Amino acid sequence: FVPAPTQPEGAASLLRSLLVLTASLLGVAVIVAFLFTRELRADVDFVRAEIVKMAEPGASPIGLPIRVRMTDQVGVLTHAFNLLVDRFAAAQRAYQLDLNHAASLDRDRAAFLGALSHELRTPLNAILGFADVLLSEVDGPLDQDTRENLELVRASGSHLRGLIDDILELSALESGQLRLSRNLVDARAVAEDVMREASARVGGKPIELHVDGPSPAYAFVDERRLWQILSNLVGNAIKFTAQGEVRVSIALELGQVRISVSDTGPGIAAKDLETIFDEFRQVGPAVARSKGTGLGLFIARRLVTMHGGTISVESEVDRGSRFHIRLPAWSVDTGGFGGIDGEITATTGPHRLPAVGGKA
Repeated sequence: FVPAPTQPEGAASLLRSLLVLTASLLGVAVIVAFLFTRELRADVDFVRAEIVKMAEPGASPIGLPIRVRMTDQVGVLTHAFNLLVDRFAAAQRAYQLDLNHAASLDRDRAAFLGALSHELRTPLNAILGFADVLLSEVDGPLDQDTRENLELVRASGSHLRGLIDDILELSALESGQLRLSRNLVDARAVAEDVMREASARVGGKPIELHVDGPSPAYAFVDERRLWQILSNLVGNAIKFTAQGEVRVSIALELGQVRISVSDTGPGIAAKDLETIFDEFRQVGPAVARSKGTGLGLFIARRLVTMHGGTISVESEVDRGSRFHIRLPAWSVDTGGFGGIDGEITATTGPHRLPAVGGKA
């Protein structure tokens, strides 16, 4: 029997030392990793909290930059984010400057148009006044050629005054100076007045003018502006219609008065329906386009919107167009339909105006 050799005491001691050292190093590594992770998480949480503050409602995203607390990857990302915020702030400042400059130019343009229109209207009114005096023959009878020339002067002057009025209306709308004076108004009566005035624009074209619907048809509107809206729509219908009819139809709906202006004109192409109410937008024959500013429908829509109403159009090429206006018929102040407590009775039935240049 031969006994197994035993390890020397020095080797056992070395092994124990290595085990203790390894355990110590692992412990230190765990502690360092824990501290590093905690610090890293603290930095990430800090950056996240600062970004959340920027995203809160009412907070400015271009405030002070986020403080860079370390030079590690989180610090690099924080610095890059600060650069991005700085660029955004510079772009926002430039945008605000451009916006303020555009608003200033718009105010100057509106003021210039208003002043210019007033300066043009004064001599124009004098021209129209003298033309009316001469046509009244207070200074003696006129021969046919002179009368026709004066009629041309008056017609051209009236057209020019209409263009100036459009510019003034646009200036008032854009500057916020236009105010409504709403009352209980019979929309049927206003439509009949508009059609009577519009009959002079028909000329020799075979066009019949009609108004139908309930009477009275009360709307809570500014009477002058309602007349302006309908006059524009009826005028356009007459201008673009060669023959047939122009009709204003009125109906009472729940809390609303619906007014429709239809014609038998050439209609509007589908591609133009979405832009027909845009500023300075004109569609239709070139000859007809040359007689307007392209502001009429734009102003009409703005006026309808100011009343809390809506305006829409439906059209078919070669079949005609129909504009629909819906205006409030309920007065919030009195709590009654059309500003009157109780029920309003209305008698329905078509009303026909005498045709001009065509059959009655």
